[in-house]
Amino acid sequence: MLQILRQEEKDNYIDLIRSLGIDPDTALISEAVDSGKVTGYAVYTLTPEEISVYCVEPEADLVLWDGIARSILFSAVLKGVETARFFGSANNNAKMLRFIEPGSDELRPISKIFEGCKDCKHAKE
Repeated sequence: MLQILRQEEKDNYIDLIRSLGIDPDTALISEAVDSGKVTGYAVYTLTPEEISVYCVEPEADLVLWDGIARSILFSAVLKGVETARFFGSANNNAKMLRFIEPGSDELRPISKIFEGCKDCKHAKE
């Protein structure tokens, strides 16, 4: 069973965190774990104002990418944070999945991505 879990131990990610220009003390890691095996992860920071998403892997598996991204965004919403910014490669997939508009790096409010598809709502009526 797939689970998205916060990873408090950052040692395996320190080089990546530093290459992204993030202070290791403020970087957060969440991992996708399936049957005890790490299948993906996210590197991000969280402040009371916003979540900044720097890296979500694997980039090529959009379904898993979407699940990991939604998990960390949901955790931000639970803390009252409604602004997300996507940087680097995370920005590309966020646009592809329509979390953000072309030319933007910001999703606000985050909770709008949990409202469901407008076309799906019309189909149910």
